[in-house]
Amino acid sequence: MTNERKADIILGVSTVGFIGTYFINSGLGGGLLHGAFGAAMVGGIADWFAIRALFHEIPLDAHSNLLYAKRDKLIEAMVDFSTKDVLDKESVKKEVARRDIVALIVEYWENRNGRAKVNNVLKISLGKILDDTDLQSVVNKLTPHIRLCLKDHSFLQNKLSLLLQKAMDNNTTVKFYVAILQLAKFIYNEPEFQEILKKDVHELIDKFLGTRVDRRLARLGGHLATNGLSDDDVLGYLNEWANEQLTSSIEAPSASYATVKEKIRQLLDNRELWEELQRKKNEFLDQADLENWIYSNLNHFCTQRRNELFALVESLLDVGMEQVKKNPTPINAYFQKKLTELVEDNYNELPNMIRRTIVDKGDRYIVDMVQDKAGDNLQAIRISGSVIGAVVGTLLYLLSIGVKGVFG
Repeated sequence: MTNERKADIILGVSTVGFIGTYFINSGLGGGLLHGAFGAAMVGGIADWFAIRALFHEIPLDAHSNLLYAKRDKLIEAMVDFSTKDVLDKESVKKEVARRDIVALIVEYWENRNGRAKVNNVLKISLGKILDDTDLQSVVNKLTPHIRLCLKDHSFLQNKLSLLLQKAMDNNTTVKFYVAILQLAKFIYNEPEFQEILKKDVHELIDKFLGTRVDRRLARLGGHLATNGLSDDDVLGYLNEWANEQLTSSIEAPSASYATVKEKIRQLLDNRELWEELQRKKNEFLDQADLENWIYSNLNHFCTQRRNELFALVESLLDVGMEQVKKNPTPINAYFQKKLTELVEDNYNELPNMIRRTIVDKGDRYIVDMVQDKAGDNLQAIRISGSVIGAVVGTLLYLLSIGVKGVFG
């Protein structure tokens, strides 16, 4: 039961009791009851009137509907309290500075279904972009710039040279080199490859005779020229030599890798090589239907392999989130800086935002809000008024009896 309902019942009982005891107010008991009921009724009506006047207009009372009449002052008081006491600029900036933004992001991502929601939004947005984009027009506009960029001499020489230099200086490259040698040895000794070698073994030996090779291979060439060995004999010698070279390079790769590395460096410094590569590249770019190639591949990827694109985006987001969790400091610093700048630049708009928000909710928003939040508590005053009135009425009746007895 609400306080308003209780107060109405008490007021009703007091009124009925006051009227009922009017005819039996003779004697001490009747007088006490009549006085108590009367005072309780007056107190209840007075408090009802006061509380009613806060929220509603009462005819013939210019001071009623008080909250509505003073709503502008109440709004300004709320704005001042919010911006000067609760959300003053320095307090907001301190609150932003102490917030762990990454922790909030991770909490949302992992425990509030954030990952699925973000991926779904990106999937819908990306799908909409792909559906609405005129891919042919985009390719037609970008292709001339791509072609020009690819023709740039520095694009080939500088980028490729830098990439190879970094690859050669990487500590894992030697392991990769050994892996290639092991693969080469495996392929070399495969029966299918041996059959290929056997068919052209004489031509291979003749070719090697004109180059700087292992002495045993050179002697094999001379022996082959004078004694006419069979293909199997020649292949056996060649396999023995090749496997020794590959095995020694695998077991001690540093020396052979240094030689390969030096050869590559020499090639990277060969001006004529780069000029020839540049010429071939430009010839290819002039002859190639670059627009159609780019369009067909992009169109195939965007239509037939769209799910792969979505999966790629999801994996990139997962990788990015893991990186953020491992090193949250830069992200926190970035967001805290941006949020602090946002507060600094826009804080003066906060009072207007609060004021507009309240005003937009209607003229009676303040009245209805106070009544909803505190109205029932205010009704308790009516209960107290009736009870106190009854007590005071009883005391006053007793006092009047005492005065009459003394001064009779």
